[in-house]
Amino acid sequence: SAKGISLDAVFPFEAEGALLAEKKNFRVSGQAAINKENMTAKLSNIDAQADLSSLTLETLLKALPMLKDAGINQAPKGKIQINIPELVAGPQGLAALNLNGGLSGGSIGFKQLASPVSDAQANLQMDQKDLQIKDLSLVLAGGKLTGAGSVNDYLGQQRFSIDLNMDSLGLGKMIDQSRQPIKLEGLLSGKSALKGEGFGPDKAME
Repeated sequence: SAKGISLDAVFPFEAEGALLAEKKNFRVSGQAAINKENMTAKLSNIDAQADLSSLTLETLLKALPMLKDAGINQAPKGKIQINIPELVAGPQGLAALNLNGGLSGGSIGFKQLASPVSDAQANLQMDQKDLQIKDLSLVLAGGKLTGAGSVNDYLGQQRFSIDLNMDSLGLGKMIDQSRQPIKLEGLLSGKSALKGEGFGPDKAME
């Protein structure tokens, strides 16, 4: 709902509802202003929260069938918090954006993995051109994966850089080996750096 919508002054708005769920799982509030002369809208002081715990895999894949190719077999969970001090958009797209976001208690499962990803945490900062991911951590195969990354010009060339640290990832728990004649065991630790341009499978360079 928006209270006192105006074309000449700032007005507050708030909304809540159910996204791919039967009960309410998101809420957003903030302020908005519309500039009639240059046909731009400015949003400010936006706070948004979403709880993914009510998502089901069936509903998710029905709404986003392209995710079937990713091999997801457990719906994502976790809580998302987003704060946007400023967003300005108009006929030419985003003119200004300042966004801070975070994920806590995240989890997701893939058929390629013997165990799901759990306890995922991450913080991100985003403007109209670049995105930075900070303080990324998650539990996988009895071990921990941490890292950080960035995507420059995410609407254009998508130049990305990702640094990952692996600590005691169990090979037997990480990869589904139920149909493999030879089983892998042991712990995987180390560092990995990925850089590239674009998000196709052939774009990353170690």
